[in-house]
Amino acid sequence: MTNQPTLKSISTDLSNRAIIFIDSFGINWHCIDNLGEASNFIHSFKRTQESFQQLQTQELISEFEKIGPLNTNDEMGFTAQNRQIILDFLIEAKELQNNFLNLTLEPNFVENLSSLKAQSAKLNYLNARAIIYHNCLA
Repeated sequence: MTNQPTLKSISTDLSNRAIIFIDSFGINWHCIDNLGEASNFIHSFKRTQESFQQLQTQELISEFEKIGPLNTNDEMGFTAQNRQIILDFLIEAKELQNNFLNLTLEPNFVENLSSLKAQSAKLNYLNARAIIYHNCLA
């Protein structure tokens, strides 16, 4: 028998933080893409920076790594596969978060911003969100 906690022992605090994280995560690419509309771009860029500075992604990764998967027939349950979807998303989200926060420190801002948009599009956000909602709002 494993000593890993199971989803049934997930704290209300962790569930709430996971929901807040998944609801807060995102970049308003529509406004950022409008580089010609400076006020929209600056507002959206700054809002995303502020949001990303507050996200506790590494803490969520560490806590979800401690939770063992459940043996369940529930397609959206916290199975080994769904646990991995969440962890993969969080790890990729952490990389995107770091890259976005360091964007102004690097040369070639526009090219790097375009690269981040492509990276963002590859995230498995919808599946991770659905699994988190299913398991943390229950």
